[in-house]
Amino acid sequence: MVSKDLRKEIKDLEDQGFRVVVSSRNRYKVWLGEELVTVISANPSDHRAQENARSALKRRGYRPRS
Repeated sequence: MVSKDLRKEIKDLEDQGFRVVVSSRNRYKVWLGEELVTVISANPSDHRAQENARSALKRRGYRPRS
């Protein structure tokens, strides 16, 4: 199950030109053009992995909405 915050963040990514694809293992692959930027797990147990993924996205131009 995907958290409400993750759904919102995925929507923001798509609005900013990223492409988000659900993999077979309940992970979200985030693409910018033909480049794989990061993989986000839908499992909220590893908060550092989500922070690291967000950092990779910010380096590629993602700006989270407040």
